[in-house]
Amino acid sequence: MKRIMKLLIVGDAVDEFLCGFAEELSIFQPGVVIDVLNINDKTSSNLQAKNNPFFRKVYTYSPDIYFLKHIPKLRGIAYFLLRKAEDLKIKENYDAVLLFGLWPKSIIFFKSNFKKFRYVVGAIMGSDLLNNQSYRDYNGWLFTIGSCHKIIVGNPQLKDKLISEKLVPPDKIELAYYGSRVMELINDLPYTNQEAKRLFRFPEDKIVITCGYNAKSTQQHLLFIEEIKKIQTDKSRVLLVFPLTYGREENYLNQLRDAVRTSGFEYVLIEDFLSAERVAILRKATDIFVHIQQTDAFSGSMQESLLSGNIVINGAWLPYKELKDRGVKFLEISKVSEIPSLIDNIIRNPDEYREKYVTSNTQEKFQTALWKNNISTWYKILSGEN
Repeated sequence: MKRIMKLLIVGDAVDEFLCGFAEELSIFQPGVVIDVLNINDKTSSNLQAKNNPFFRKVYTYSPDIYFLKHIPKLRGIAYFLLRKAEDLKIKENYDAVLLFGLWPKSIIFFKSNFKKFRYVVGAIMGSDLLNNQSYRDYNGWLFTIGSCHKIIVGNPQLKDKLISEKLVPPDKIELAYYGSRVMELINDLPYTNQEAKRLFRFPEDKIVITCGYNAKSTQQHLLFIEEIKKIQTDKSRVLLVFPLTYGREENYLNQLRDAVRTSGFEYVLIEDFLSAERVAILRKATDIFVHIQQTDAFSGSMQESLLSGNIVINGAWLPYKELKDRGVKFLEISKVSEIPSLIDNIIRNPDEYREKYVTSNTQEKFQTALWKNNISTWYKILSGEN
């Protein structure tokens, strides 16, 4: 008989992966108690989290003093007061604490509270590891991964990197794949490519090319726009789509808007929040997915696009050997300047490319991307059984 767990999750309480994990854990282990400390500043995120039926209690870094955070001289004081408020609020005894991503706010919380908790698991995201040295408190990041009782990584490459750089002892690292609610929906949604385009109000006769999956400059949208302007194909046949629902950098977004406005292409910038179902429909509405961000570690968006039947163009500098080993097919480029001629070829020979790079990407090759296939491993780690 598995014991009922009282779990505190520290992370973005509206993140698709975190919410999917909480739902699947509740199904796998009925009676589990899940509380969450939300590190997302947006008022809407706190309201959304409090309506999540799988969270018993929602703590927040951002109670009711939002006005202070917009006054530069008081912003630091506001965050200090918020952290102190959280220190006082979280007095319950938890069987386990899960840091769902080692983000700056999660590290601040951990450093202030780690002595209170008997068992802490840190789940490292790919971008979290790749960008850790840009954190203001890099030493705090090192302290956190060194002090957690277990570290979860979502793919073998991250595990190898942690070991080779001697950041975490091998016996402390556990491999547990992240599931995706979007992947489950892609399997279940009945829409064809044309039907999905209609649901997004995309012109059905356009070739939909989606670039990236967030609003960060590391996605290299600007470089993509400069290169795709060189295609020989009639630009009126193409619709460019840019999902920009998170990771906003306002200055960069303004540059992106200017660049795409003068590109000569019809385009769509998606800046509002998308539900998991809408993301799944967007994947199905896409014909070509371009994934050329500077660094990455096993993007869920790329796997969603592959499963949806997109022809995927991936930067060869990104680590996707595991997908290749499973027999998943996608195109690789060694430099962004290869994009124009490649896209021209795809548009001229769509059936040839679909036969070679789409038909073999069947459901069984993406089973590790479903929470239902991974949740028992996560539960064992959080229970201290591994």
